Amino acid sequence: MDQIFVFAVEDAEAACWRAELGVVAPDKAAAVRRLREAGVRKSQFRNGLRPDRVMGLSEIALAGLRSGAVVRRRDDDGWTPWEVVASDRTLNWRRSGHFAIDSRGGVHRLR
Repeated sequence: MDQIFVFAVEDAEAACWRAELGVVAPDKAAAVRRLREAGVRKSQFRNGLRPDRVMGLSEIALAGLRSGAVVRRRDDDGWTPWEVVASDRTLNWRRSGHFAIDSRGGVHRLR
């Protein structure tokens, strides 16, 4: 039975660089595999490859939560509501949305 595995990650789009990613999956291994496929780097995980918590599907009331779905909330000086992450969106912190992070840790806005 699918559950939502929630991982604390670094996110360049979040004001505090903190976010939570939830993955609908039958087990932890499948959840980690899905996040790695979505571009999440090992260095982004704040708690290693261990989920911070496991939630039931009913705890996040969003349409389209099926196996393999990824949801996110960011700490933008307060936690945003959960949102479904589009399957074509990269979750790589070095190139996330409109920002790129160079090897020295500098953040650059992309055009």
